[in-house]
Order: sequence, then C-alpha cells, then structure tokens
Amino acid sequence: MLTIRKKSNKNFWHYDSNFTNAYSASDLTIIFDGDIVKLRSENGRIVFNKDGYLFSDITIYDDSTSGGAEVFASVILFAERLVALGYNGYYEGGDVVAGVSSAFGRTGAVVATNGDYNASQVTNALTDNTAQNITGVKTFTVSPIVPTPTTDFQASTKKYVDDNSGGGGSGTVTSVAVSGSNGIEVDSGSPITTAGTIALGLNKADTLSFLNVQDGAQVNNVSQTQTDFISGLIPLPIDSSYKLIVKAPYAGTITETTTISVSGTCTATFKINTTALGGTANSVSSTEESQAHASANAFVAGDDIVLTVSANSTCVDMSFTIKFTKTLS
Repeated sequence: MLTIRKKSNKNFWHYDSNFTNAYSASDLTIIFDGDIVKLRSENGRIVFNKDGYLFSDITIYDDSTSGGAEVFASVILFAERLVALGYNGYYEGGDVVAGVSSAFGRTGAVVATNGDYNASQVTNALTDNTAQNITGVKTFTVSPIVPTPTTDFQASTKKYVDDNSGGGGSGTVTSVAVSGSNGIEVDSGSPITTAGTIALGLNKADTLSFLNVQDGAQVNNVSQTQTDFISGLIPLPIDSSYKLIVKAPYAGTITETTTISVSGTCTATFKINTTALGGTANSVSSTEESQAHASANAFVAGDDIVLTVSANSTCVDMSFTIKFTKTLS
C-alpha cells in the first residue's frame, strides 16, 4: 500500500506500508503501466517497490488543505488528481513529465476524450438508456420534451393538457330559468331570454310547513349539548398539582380522561377544585389509557380543573386529554 501526502506546493511525501521511512525527492518520476503505478528516480533507481502499485492501492492526502483520504475508481482519475495537485514527479512547469505506457488503448501523453469513460467510472453519472433515481431540485433553463403519458404519474406536455382537459368551451346562453321549493317561490321574471330580473318570494304556508312551525307560534332558544375537550403536555412532570383551567368560563361535565407518556410512569388524578373525579385515576405510561368518569364530574363557571401527579417514576412528556360536555343555550 502506498500513501502520497501533499505537505505544501511541490512538496510531496511518500509512505510505503512495508517501509519505515518516508521518501521525498525532487528527482522523482512516476510511470504508469496500465493500472500499475511505479516510482523511479530520474536515473532509474527503484523507489520502494520495483513492481509498482495497483492504482487502487494508493491513497492521496492533501495535507495543505487538511483534506481527507482520496482513492480513485480508475488510473486516469488518479493521474488527473496528481496533475491537479501539482505533483512534482508528474507535472512540472506546465508539462507532463511522467512516462505513460498506455491509457485508453493509446500511448504517449494521453488526453481523455469523449467515450474514454463509461458511466460506472464516473460518480453520479447520468445515462440515457437506464432507469435512475435522481434526487435534489433540478432547474431547466429550457423546457424538456416528454412523450405522451400513459400512466398516472408520468409528465405531460402543455399541448397534451390543453387537448385533453375539456376546457370551458364557448357558446351563447339563450334562456335562464329558476324554480323554488320549500316555501321559496318565483314571483316574476322567469325565464330570462335576453336580459331582465327574476323576483323571488316566500310562500308563508309552505315555509311554515317546511319549518314545522304553526302559524303564530313563538320560537324560543333550544338547548343543545355539545362535546368539547382540552389537551396539553407536561414535559417533565413532578409529584405536584397543576391547574389546567383556572376559573372555567362556563359549566360542563367531564366524561373521560386520557393520558400517555413518551417514557416512565406516574399516576394522574383529575380533580374539580380539590375533589377527585369519580372513578379511577389514570395510570400514565407509554401505553395510552382512558378512564370514564360518571360521578363528581360536573363543574360550574368559576371552578378550577386540576391535575395531580403522584408516584412519579421518571415520567417524560405526559400528554393528556379531558373530554367534557357543555350545554349551549
């Protein structure tokens, strides 16, 4: 295994896993023989391993920028990285000085051209003939052209939408008529064929019949019972009493209490002022629990609704819901 570390401009150190000492010299050249990389001095002296290293066994670090380990999918990508780093054994004074036996089936100073790489050698490459998942937002400066859609989630062109959306159409309305029922009647003006006004009115007998009200009857407010609730969260409950509602603005009857925690346990006793609701207190845990209450559960305007926590055992994030009924008048 070979490690090449760039310390500063044209200052590269080389480390072989089988040697104790590092190597750094200005007369170093690098030779590419297919996928094998060999280090030699300018007079041909072998550096470290005479047989060289497979490019995938070489790791580069750019210590001048605190860079991490870099490995490469091809020998060409490895060579291009050395050029980009200004490697003195490969690229000096603007000229490539390393010997390249062959690359892409060509010899000499090889420059990669179209077709030299395949998609498997390029990170995040897009192909034109395989299915791929693409993440992130892609903004097109020119609208893409897509074929006619055949399934629900395929893209479609503007023309396809225009041709198949149906649209509002056009035409001329020649007549408009209305009719009434349940006490609403048309007094005059229907139908309209050009322009005009349609007058509507109420038929008293039909309206009273529809509302099921006798003529002359007095209609008073009708009481109605409605179900309501309050919910809350106590992140870190302790053994104490919490006033959930202070001075209730109206009367009501509590019918059910529900609790759950993220973790831990405790006992939750719901009260009206200082009196516990009839029934069973809630055993709070990570399993949701509901308790019905049928006695000592009516409160009046001005009462407080209180939650008393006891037997707390590291209870965290206790959620509660109080369901009650109230009468609208």
